[in-house]
Amino acid sequence: ATYKAYAVVSFKDHLNLYHTVESGNDNPKRVRWTKVGLLGHTATDWNTGVAGFLDIQDMDGVLLTAEKIGAGAVALYAENSIHIQQWVGGASVYQFDKLISNIDIPTRRCVAVNDDIHYVLLRDGIYEYGGGSNFKKISGSIDSDWNSLIHPSGIANSFMQYIRNVNELRVYVPDITTTQPNICFVCKVKDNYSWWKLPRKATAKGRSTRAQGLTIGELVGNIGAQNWKFGDMFVGAGAPVYLLANAENNIVK
Repeated sequence: ATYKAYAVVSFKDHLNLYHTVESGNDNPKRVRWTKVGLLGHTATDWNTGVAGFLDIQDMDGVLLTAEKIGAGAVALYAENSIHIQQWVGGASVYQFDKLISNIDIPTRRCVAVNDDIHYVLLRDGIYEYGGGSNFKKISGSIDSDWNSLIHPSGIANSFMQYIRNVNELRVYVPDITTTQPNICFVCKVKDNYSWWKLPRKATAKGRSTRAQGLTIGELVGNIGAQNWKFGDMFVGAGAPVYLLANAENNIVK
């Protein structure tokens, strides 16, 4: 009840909270971490050992979200800058370095993760971030569509989804007729960042796994209507299930 956060990441034996709300007070540039090791889920997790916090003063804008990038760092995404968090140990615990400036990230849902690569939604397009100063635009081929179609006020409702199994980045954005996403730009990452556009209304993403394998009795249509093969991992227990919410209050998979 005391601490709430915009993002939570377990990193180097500490649980980390990003952009915290503490006893109702907003701390838009704060990172707070627990003591080392096993947590007791009590207040002592946050005030014993090397537990502590830092308000990152050179952060440009408020802290929106954070994601691990590789095995040794966390990328912190603020409205107008990116910091890298690294473990240094001792009383300091972490070091925070600003590596990217002069950007404009409109939304907390601006980042999609593909292992060591992050995809970042800016107001002028989509970028790939691999840590350090490696920040490059990957949506150049759709710039004309992006600039003419996207609703400037509704872009804060945009979100991204990375589908690992087919190596697709999906970017849900509103066109100029609405403030809720109704277009999906799809990027085949390994196919030289080829893009295409689909009409698709969605308001949020999610991810789950199939609890048990699909059975014959659960098929929709007859055998000839199926678009998968027996033994396909996508219908087996534990297979990834990607979810979307829409404006009609439905969840689709």
